[in-house]
Amino acid sequence: MSKRWDSLFELARDRSFHYSVCGIFFLFYNINELNGEMEFDETLIPFVVLLTLPVSLKLLLTSITNKSIPSAIFTTTVMLTTLFYAHLFFLFTSSSAFIKNFLKEGYFILLIVFFIAGIALFLFTTKRGLKTLNLYLNVLLLVYLAMEVVILTVTVGRVSEGRALMEYLDKSRVSGQGRPDVYFIVTDAYANADNLKKYWNYNNNKFINALKEKGFYYIPHSRSNYNNTGSSMASMLNNEFLTEDLNLNSTNRYIETQKKIISKIKNSRVFQEFYLKGYDIYNLSIFDILNTKPFYFDRFLYPNFNNYLLSKTLPMRIIYRYTYMDHLSVLNELERISKEKQDRPKIVYCHLLLPHHPYIYDSTGALRPSTNPSFSRSEPYLDQLKYTNKLLEKSIDTILRYNPKSFIILTSDHGYRLLKNEPDKTKESFENFVCLYFPDGDYSELYPTMTSINIFNPIFDKLHFERLRRETDTVNFFVNKAF
Repeated sequence: MSKRWDSLFELARDRSFHYSVCGIFFLFYNINELNGEMEFDETLIPFVVLLTLPVSLKLLLTSITNKSIPSAIFTTTVMLTTLFYAHLFFLFTSSSAFIKNFLKEGYFILLIVFFIAGIALFLFTTKRGLKTLNLYLNVLLLVYLAMEVVILTVTVGRVSEGRALMEYLDKSRVSGQGRPDVYFIVTDAYANADNLKKYWNYNNNKFINALKEKGFYYIPHSRSNYNNTGSSMASMLNNEFLTEDLNLNSTNRYIETQKKIISKIKNSRVFQEFYLKGYDIYNLSIFDILNTKPFYFDRFLYPNFNNYLLSKTLPMRIIYRYTYMDHLSVLNELERISKEKQDRPKIVYCHLLLPHHPYIYDSTGALRPSTNPSFSRSEPYLDQLKYTNKLLEKSIDTILRYNPKSFIILTSDHGYRLLKNEPDKTKESFENFVCLYFPDGDYSELYPTMTSINIFNPIFDKLHFERLRRETDTVNFFVNKAF
């Protein structure tokens, strides 16, 4: 037995396999981070790439340097720092307020590059033996991978619960024929008229009056119940306040809470009810909704699996700094869907990441020369909001032309959150925009101070769905000290 352990010890010390494990560890880590809520075939390409990439890099370095162990350790260093870049950045910036304020991401990228270069210089010039370090990395990566495999076995059970929910909904679903379509349009960080007048000296009545002329009802003093996209949407789509503690002071707390919130959005009460009543779900959002996938990807929120993996890596973070999202595609798809005729009614969830930063459009829709968010200036936000108004009015005209008997919910998830004055910044981040269209023109259930949590109540009543409880119109502050 002793000889067998000695031979295993020598094998782990003299041979390197940690470089081939780190990519698979990254894959399993992120599968568990998303609670395993992806299809098996979504993981196949990442698995092949994350296995072959480090092996190819190690073989290339070995052929150039003729040094196997240094090449393996360098490959592991590159893979871990590149793949887990986002985690490293958040870990550093959440460690202290000083680092968060002064360590900008561009500087951190330079630090990573210098670190990798320093490791390369040491590994390929040192006269010291590296077998002990090689042994340590072999054992460490195997232990970490084993831990993720164990966690994955628990995660698989959670995924089966989600499939059981869809089986139940499919069995209980009715035809829904003859019911009106519903359009749920969310504009991200769109402030209400009170906020725009007070802090921006901008009168948004032109847009609001145009909607009123089309038959909309504007909620003049609306507020979101949370000032964060995920929390606000989870509350709105479940007609309930969240039970999770939103005072997030660590990265782990943030990740755990976000996973719960994402799950609440995916399996929300509102979309379950529409599905049961025979509605087809058209998902033009950044979230999974029941059995539908996100239409497009936002790196700061909740993407599909492959993009989720890429968003954590160093190369993609560099690319994100110089690219922007195609916001128009989601509205083009919304208009295309509104023209379709089908037997089943449809509920369309369109989440438009405008006028949220980065501020890339001027008021005419022309691209700005820089994608710098310019957080401290009012002009970029206001210009992008004006352009958003034009886009929304065009899409709403299309919906009403082809679906005049549909319900339309036009709302924002929260208000503007980047005011300099801290007390006002907190208060005004809840001042969201809400405008509703009911085909019968009866808005008697609405009131001026309605908050987002109660937004589906009157529509459920008019559609004769299961009645939702009217919740208290209060707000809850989302505190994220982790990032």
